[in-house]
Amino acid sequence: MSKLENLLSTRLISTLCIIGFSIFYILLDIFSYINDNKGMNEWTTSVYIMIFVSYILFSFTFSFWYYSIHKILKYIGVKGMKHSTWKILISMFIPILNLVKSYKGIKELWRATDPNDMSFDGFSWKKINVPPGYAMLFVFFIIIFAINAISKGFVCTNMDEGQCFSIYQMLKIPFLGIILSSISCLMYNIMVRQINTRLDKKVKNIKYNQYKDG
Repeated sequence: MSKLENLLSTRLISTLCIIGFSIFYILLDIFSYINDNKGMNEWTTSVYIMIFVSYILFSFTFSFWYYSIHKILKYIGVKGMKHSTWKILISMFIPILNLVKSYKGIKELWRATDPNDMSFDGFSWKKINVPPGYAMLFVFFIIIFAINAISKGFVCTNMDEGQCFSIYQMLKIPFLGIILSSISCLMYNIMVRQINTRLDKKVKNIKYNQYKDG
């Protein structure tokens, strides 16, 4: 197996990890909704632990995918990329910076994976335009994640009986968390799929041009 094939296999694994995380995240909201309806005080700690764990999983699965794309782009000759995997991973744990860095990182990936960029000077991708609002798909996911985490904060109406409900439940919109997480995960996976598809086409075009020139 060639180095490129190994890198593409790593990209596939990282993509599957993102899909797995998305399923886990939506299931977390479903479990939270079920227990929220019961007003279970004991569930409070578990929810916050699972929210923390899910964000850790999200940060590492995204960084793993970002790393795999980055390595493939460098292998096929793309140069001048500023947002390394380590910068992205570290920024994920710093509020505000996680939005700014991820936004810029996704824009960079979109430009660098352009399948029509066949100039081979390594830097021509920097001139490519990014569709308005495209990178905001990922930023939207992070914002929704934060809103969901805050809204799962419990308000206790009867401490003696352990009757505690989330903000969603108190506002009479218990399903909102599931709806928001489902929409945001869908947008997140669409973004990943689009960049994967662009990269596959770029690799295919490069192979075709090498074969034709050879």
